[in-house]
Amino acid sequence: MGKRVKGEKATKLFRSIVPRIYWSFELGIPVFHYNEKSYGRLYRLKLVPPGDVRPAFKNDHKILYNAVKHDYGKAFADRLFSSKPFILLNKVQGIDAADEVIISGYSIGIREYDILNRKWVFKPMYYGIKLLVDEELAPYIMVSRSVGVNDLLYPSDYYGELPNNTRWVPLKIKNRPLYGLGKLIDNGRVRVVKLYRLSDKMYFNPLKREITDALKVNIDYLNAIEEEAIDFLKGIDQYGTVLINISGGKDSTAAAQLSVLAGYKKALFLDTGLEFPETIETIEKLVDKLGLELIRIDADNTFWKALDTYGPPARDYRWCCKIIKFSFLARVLKKKFHRIVSIVGQRRYEGTARLLAGRLAPSGSTAFDYLAAPIQNWTSLEVFMYLLYRNLPINPLYMMGYERIGCYLCPTSRLAEIDAVHKTHKKLWKKWYNYLYGYAREHGLPREWVDYGFWRWRFNYPGEIKVFIKRLGLKSTDFLVKIMSDVASISVEADLEYGLCKTLYLRNIVTIDLDKYLRFLKITGLNGVKKNGYVEIIFEDDKVRVFGNGKIELCIKDEKKIKSIIERVAPIIYMISRCYGCSLCEITCSRRAITIKDIEPDKCNSCMKCIRVCPSASSFTKHLVNLFSLYAKYYKL
Repeated sequence: MGKRVKGEKATKLFRSIVPRIYWSFELGIPVFHYNEKSYGRLYRLKLVPPGDVRPAFKNDHKILYNAVKHDYGKAFADRLFSSKPFILLNKVQGIDAADEVIISGYSIGIREYDILNRKWVFKPMYYGIKLLVDEELAPYIMVSRSVGVNDLLYPSDYYGELPNNTRWVPLKIKNRPLYGLGKLIDNGRVRVVKLYRLSDKMYFNPLKREITDALKVNIDYLNAIEEEAIDFLKGIDQYGTVLINISGGKDSTAAAQLSVLAGYKKALFLDTGLEFPETIETIEKLVDKLGLELIRIDADNTFWKALDTYGPPARDYRWCCKIIKFSFLARVLKKKFHRIVSIVGQRRYEGTARLLAGRLAPSGSTAFDYLAAPIQNWTSLEVFMYLLYRNLPINPLYMMGYERIGCYLCPTSRLAEIDAVHKTHKKLWKKWYNYLYGYAREHGLPREWVDYGFWRWRFNYPGEIKVFIKRLGLKSTDFLVKIMSDVASISVEADLEYGLCKTLYLRNIVTIDLDKYLRFLKITGLNGVKKNGYVEIIFEDDKVRVFGNGKIELCIKDEKKIKSIIERVAPIIYMISRCYGCSLCEITCSRRAITIKDIEPDKCNSCMKCIRVCPSASSFTKHLVNLFSLYAKYYKL
């Protein structure tokens, strides 16, 4: 797996992979080859990066129609959807779930999930505004003066009608080919948020089409990408035993078919104990369809047992993947196979880490192994079309409106997906909600922490979520401190030699085997000296004392160093004192220096891979670092 990047670098990466997909106006479907002799007039889709378009299914159509009808009226909704056209959805950034909506080759708007009112809303954009205004399909305003983005319009600046059920106001600049979107503030005031110069003529003619119509036209293209993927897979067995990873999602299903065509049969399915019943059924159908030799690993109730140790997982605290996925896979498979090449449904559009990973790369989880991604460059649209082409089972959850398939309580889920689970699988969700409410009561957290999905973050909230929490009259900092203080407390205490020192009291540690701690210190490249009841570690002009009762005394003169010192001193404490027995440390160590019971310091080269994979070492150390930062920032520690 590649290293995740953010910001402008991520934006540039995603712009570089926007796919070339064309829209045939005569056929009313997307095509992948520019051939106007065969397909008629073509228009390249202008997609928001990275452009991982997917088909809208029946439930998506229903959601879209109801949202547009509620916000802008029946006339606009009927113009867009009454012919039952082939609609593409393109996942875009938003505070929660959000998709660019493409009809008849035009980007007509964004559907967003309103997390306050727990419903889908529609925001017309680009050609959706032009269509609405030019054909007078819904209320809009005509602006009588020149404007720019962020300008504030007063009722005297425009005429027309404001929408009744939404704050998003379509607008047109009088006598100019400028269209835009405004945000209703109050008393008829409108803030301009978007402006578009759209002078070209629209050929908006949504025809009644389905994905099967697109499939018929694109079969030659699907054959070509299938052949290329099979060629890629042939010969990967030179790197180890080939296993096809199947999960019940669309991507792994497509990868499994390609693997079988390339001559591989051994498949692997890890039942985390948190799977949807539809996922299990899809797996069974796929195994039967392809004749796979299935290795099934069951995690059973491991997740629920581990909750007592780690608490609820979060997007920035994903211990669950290590405990119920990586460790089970590694422990079971390493008994059967020395080196493994896992064929996975990884695609570059799913994130920068996967984009940078490449199609064949060393596994980031275990030593010696490899990951092979035959559909690395495919879009979701290509995947769905391929599944239909090869008559492969498609998980019914996609038809219910799910964008992704995984564990039903995964913290990376959007609130829209969480609400969908609550509606479609009430019994499953009730068990998880009961746990979350109990955890909230135990830690003094309000119901909103559960109801609005704030449990999905542990160490920091995104800016938009912080703003939303503040709108509810709550403080995001309070959430973080209450949860992280469960792991440790911090105080300032006097030291005769060094003066005032920061002291951490580890609340989830009873005793520390100091002799074992000294041996394991080799992992971090540090040296310590055991004294009366503690181990002392010297850092140039600073020192740290680790006591057997879980106390860490940090006598650091330069406070900028405290974070990095904690990250080196604390992980070993958790490795030896809160070991969950997952074996990831010894499986990851290429030098075979470590086991879950002890270490051979002479074999260790201080690469620290074992610390990074250890769910206890990495997770609880992160608690300490972030708790210290919070105290320093908000409580002037």
